[in-house]
Amino acid sequence: MQLLFDPVTLVNLILCIVIVILSIIGYVKIRSTTPLFIGAAFFLFGVSHVVTLLGLKTALEQEIIIVRALGYITVWVGVYLVIREIMLRMKTEEELKTERLGLERRVDERTADLQRANEALSESEERYRTIMEQAADAIFMHDETGRILEVNRKACQNLGYSREELLSKSIGDLDPEVIQTEKHKLWGKVMAGEQITFESHQIRKDGSVFPVEVTLGSVHLSLGPIVLGIVRDITERKRAEEKLKHFNEELEKGITDRTEKLNASLEEKVLLLREIHHRVKNNLQIILSLIGLQSQNIKDPHLLDTMGDFQNRIMAMAHVHERMCRTEDISRIDLSEIVTFLGTSLFKSYNVDPQHIRLNVEMKDLQVTLDSAIPISLIISELISNSIKHAFPKGTTGEITIAGRREADTLVLSFKDTGIGIPEDLDWMRSKQSLGHRLMVSLVEQLNGTIKLDRTTGTAFNIVMKEKQ
Repeated sequence: MQLLFDPVTLVNLILCIVIVILSIIGYVKIRSTTPLFIGAAFFLFGVSHVVTLLGLKTALEQEIIIVRALGYITVWVGVYLVIREIMLRMKTEEELKTERLGLERRVDERTADLQRANEALSESEERYRTIMEQAADAIFMHDETGRILEVNRKACQNLGYSREELLSKSIGDLDPEVIQTEKHKLWGKVMAGEQITFESHQIRKDGSVFPVEVTLGSVHLSLGPIVLGIVRDITERKRAEEKLKHFNEELEKGITDRTEKLNASLEEKVLLLREIHHRVKNNLQIILSLIGLQSQNIKDPHLLDTMGDFQNRIMAMAHVHERMCRTEDISRIDLSEIVTFLGTSLFKSYNVDPQHIRLNVEMKDLQVTLDSAIPISLIISELISNSIKHAFPKGTTGEITIAGRREADTLVLSFKDTGIGIPEDLDWMRSKQSLGHRLMVSLVEQLNGTIKLDRTTGTAFNIVMKEKQ
């Protein structure tokens, strides 16, 4: 074997070796088989160059041709693979470019959204700060330990501190009552979601103390639950309340004094009225006595009967005045007591046996004024007297029933006896012979009332009248 020195072949061999080494490095770097195909081709070319340099070209000419053919084939495979890699890379780059553009678009959109969100947040913060600063009341934000986190301008003005000074303090420094009393327990309720309001006192920077009204509520932020306190200076309100209290005390004192004077005056007037009723009753009793003395000299039965009627009427008025002397409330009188007394007295006056004619009074706690009591007592007296004299002939028995009730602003009285009744042909309202009936009609009219007669069974009168006040 004879070595041949062919510079061209030697250079080609060196180039082949370099290319093989580079292909191996390329494979190691990119982990792709494409460089190995190029390296394999140039390895085959290098083998043919080594055979040539060893002087074996003639002996191995056929093998060299095969090796080089394989090398060229391998080169074309490598070129194909390189072209495919390039196309795949171009496609991948295009996809990456499209993806990058989409990503950039999404980033731009997200950036725009974040910018809008930041602008909205800045606007919200500005509104919040404006509301905080323009609020008429002091606003404090502090945590559950009382450490102040934020204040507004009004809080600084009320207390005389700067914002930085207040942020270095706790609520207990400004309102010792919250710590020293049970009020600090209220924070637990606030943290549970309740809203509470109470009165307390705060201390200014100069040491002066002023009353405040505190409203606490909780706000849940990302930092955790925060207590929001709205504090109102109620100094002027307290002054107004103190003035109002003093005014009320003076007013109550004046009212008390005036009431005492009015009560004294009223008591004096009541005593005078009682004295008047007493004197009227005495005068009526004197008149009754005079009529009684005069009646002793009267022989005419009709005239004697008339004098008796007068005595009964005067007796009815006298009894009303007597009851007004004894009752505690001189403005009203119990009508049932008057009716019962009149019935009993008239039965005695006419010598009526209660076993033969029974008196039923069906009214309970019916109070009437004095102006109404006298006319009503006269009406009742006339009705009972007429019934005793005319409804029950000697030897007959029966009942007299008197009922009364109040309906709205009217009084309803009903009188009924089981006697023989008033004759059908008697015009009892206009008869000149019946003074008692005409007097009764006149008294009912004085009370703006009406009177109706029912002759169905015995005699029944129904009287509806307005009470005089």
